[in-house]
Amino acid sequence: MALTLTTKENVKAHADISVTTHDTEIDRLILVAQEEIQQITGRQFDSAARTQDVDGHGTREVIVPETPITTLTSVSILFPDGTTSALSSTGYTFGKHTGIITRVVERPGIIGYEFGSDIDAATFPNRANSVRVVYTAGYSAISDDPALEQACIDVVLYMFRARHQDRTVVSENLGSGSVTYNQDSDEVEEFVQRRVRRWISRAQRED
Repeated sequence: MALTLTTKENVKAHADISVTTHDTEIDRLILVAQEEIQQITGRQFDSAARTQDVDGHGTREVIVPETPITTLTSVSILFPDGTTSALSSTGYTFGKHTGIITRVVERPGIIGYEFGSDIDAATFPNRANSVRVVYTAGYSAISDDPALEQACIDVVLYMFRARHQDRTVVSENLGSGSVTYNQDSDEVEEFVQRRVRRWISRAQRED
């Protein structure tokens, strides 16, 4: 089951809402808020095994979008002809919360030959989608990051309270249902961006 960033019960407790009149609306707003947060941050948040091809820039570092990294299974170089070459597990380190994978110089100097160009042991190729990373990342429970849950609660309540203001009506489809709230969509996006700035992946910021 996919991770939900907060619950109806926690939203109501934070806002001192005791009645059940708005329960269905709050449930739907949680889905809207989570989708908006995921889109802006470029992250999914739930713990899962992932295989992603990321860009190399001719430097020692590449970045994966999902964090925290809990397991880094393999890092491989992808060549233009479709072949791959896995790096030694001692040939790189990673930042659990940054998503940065850094090559380690196992021996100095030139170690290989790639389609007419020398490969430096300390760098990744300068090509799009040139590095394949197999890893597990994300949160097993929202309690792993209480500040993220609070940010989601704030977004839900921002949209909930906006329904009672005289503003442009905005509707969003949620699969089999929909939710409508009174708020300018640009204002909602700006609020979410401010509130979740710290969780925007470095890969998303550099796109």
